[in-house]
Amino acid sequence: MKKSYKKDPYAMWRVIQGSTPYHDDDITKLMLPLRFAFEALRRGTASVNDAYILSNAINDTAVRAWGLEDEEAANAAGPIANDAIAAMRRCGERYKKTGKLGLDGPAIGDVAAGLDLYEQICRLSTPAQMMAAASVAARLQEEQAA
Repeated sequence: MKKSYKKDPYAMWRVIQGSTPYHDDDITKLMLPLRFAFEALRRGTASVNDAYILSNAINDTAVRAWGLEDEEAANAAGPIANDAIAAMRRCGERYKKTGKLGLDGPAIGDVAAGLDLYEQICRLSTPAQMMAAASVAARLQEEQAA
């Protein structure tokens, strides 16, 4: 059976946009909600959505770090991302036990470093690369949950 395709006059521009590095304004738009979520988590006023977006960003960071062309940078990024992932897991465990979201002392520094790494990796990546990393991270989370 032949597939039908819808004509999209903007398809080429979306491909170009996804292949062009982020601009500073784009980085700001990506980072502001994450920084606010981190601050809320640090203060103990976070929502589940705040923890969710932080966890997703950190997971995306770890996956994208695996694909960095600079092997030295990839090796340096791995432990930072892993520490941030472990910190968010502890946050999730605390939530399951107490019903409150919060970070322990070491987690504050680990998540902050993970967010800084996310920003750096976004600056080194294109939107298409970050979307691909997000897709892989989501698939890995689904496999882990099953």
